[in-house]
Amino acid sequence: MTLTTDSRTQQLQQFTIRAANPGQAEQHARAAWAIWNKGKTWEQFWEIFQMEIKEAEWGKDALVCWVLVHIDDPEGDIYAGCKTFRRNGWVKHRRADDIEKGYVYDVTYVVTPKHHLRNGYANRLLSLLHRHLGPEANLPPVPESWGKNQPALPLSFEVSSRVPKAIGSYLWSDIGSTFYSRCSIGENRPGWVVEEPSITELVWKIHPSTSSIEEPLEWLYIHDLKAVAEELHLSSPLLFQRLMSLPPRRVIQRDVFGA
Repeated sequence: MTLTTDSRTQQLQQFTIRAANPGQAEQHARAAWAIWNKGKTWEQFWEIFQMEIKEAEWGKDALVCWVLVHIDDPEGDIYAGCKTFRRNGWVKHRRADDIEKGYVYDVTYVVTPKHHLRNGYANRLLSLLHRHLGPEANLPPVPESWGKNQPALPLSFEVSSRVPKAIGSYLWSDIGSTFYSRCSIGENRPGWVVEEPSITELVWKIHPSTSSIEEPLEWLYIHDLKAVAEELHLSSPLLFQRLMSLPPRRVIQRDVFGA
């Protein structure tokens, strides 16, 4: 069912965000597999997802799967989903002398199950995600149009302990920048935006190496990549599978939870 423009605002008030339970995490993975399987069977794709949770250094307790659910059925079907990976980060605020250390989140695998597309579910999921990632003091009030007391479901202690408040978040987009900027933090405050890069020149003075290298260094060329991939697959199969399963990424966008 596709919602009309007039009914969408009211309809979306009936949904909220939560950290996925195991069944919902599988629903999210199946929706992702339908788009980004790259020839893998469902079993192969799901194995990669499970390995990230249990073994990967970039996963484990730093990984959370988020889903949009109906408020009246929080344990049931998902209407959109994504993952976040916690990272260490640093930021220097304008006119500040010090560099602040904290956390940033990589937002990835944003997906809506095909039968729920074009109803605004992914937009609402990501708009609500800001409320869990950013410090409340740095966020504008939740718009009334999002519904009462959103996010409507509190995080469990186990999840909240793995999601410390961050100085920002970022993502890569293969659909351009407009959609993610519309996943707003609040009234008149866009979500993830693309900043024009500043032009900075860094000149590095390379000193002669003081270490002895028994084997000479070699340049890598395009025709060497196949052999490198094979060696990576043999030495670190989990990292190789993760790289091969990532969705295509083209545009980087960021959101800083600052005033």
